Amino acid sequence: MIELFKEAQFIMADGGEVAPAGMRTLWDQLVILHDGLPRTRHLCTNPQIAIEGNEATCRSVYVVFQATAKLPLQPIVSGTYHDSFFKTPEGVWKFKSRQYKTMDLVGDTSEHMRTNVLENLNTD
Repeated sequence: MIELFKEAQFIMADGGEVAPAGMRTLWDQLVILHDGLPRTRHLCTNPQIAIEGNEATCRSVYVVFQATAKLPLQPIVSGTYHDSFFKTPEGVWKFKSRQYKTMDLVGDTSEHMRTNVLENLNTD
């Protein structure tokens, strides 16, 4: 998935920016794998897209579902993404940034994260 963001910045709850390589390291440190997979599905819904020339923004709601040997299929977290995009001279749209703006509903993330996910991404 990190390839999707290879030219983007991740904007964290504290306003700090993380490059894709740094985000990959963070994911590797935080995400629990089950036989090499996180066993999650990330659904993005209700996109609100605004395009101005060669730039665009999108605000969407996400829900992460997970099922493991210990956890039946269930939503584990939901929030809002604030994304920005740019259009290359070749006409290809690419991610410019993803802002982890809110994580407002958190369920059982014990099979997904090695630490409390709220400590890393949530805003007040």
